[in-house]
Amino acid sequence: MDTRGAGTGGGDGGSDKIKKFIDDILEIFPENFDLKGVRAKYPPTREDSLNTVLLQELGKYNKLLSTIRNSLEE
Repeated sequence: MDTRGAGTGGGDGGSDKIKKFIDDILEIFPENFDLKGVRAKYPPTREDSLNTVLLQELGKYNKLLSTIRNSLEE
C-alpha cells in the first residue's frame, strides 16, 4: 500500500486555519473589566467588605484575560 502523499496535505493550509481560528476567538473574547468604574459603583468600605473581594477577584480575572489574549496574539 502506497502512503506517499497521504498526510496533512502539505502546504500552509493548516497554519491559515489556525490563524483564522485564533482570530475568531479574539473577536468574541471579552474585554477587561473597568476597575475604576467598578470601584466608583461599589466602593470598598469596612461596612461592605464584599466590594473589596469583588475588586480583588476582578483584578485577578483581568490579569488572566490579558495573559490569554497576549498568548493568542503571539
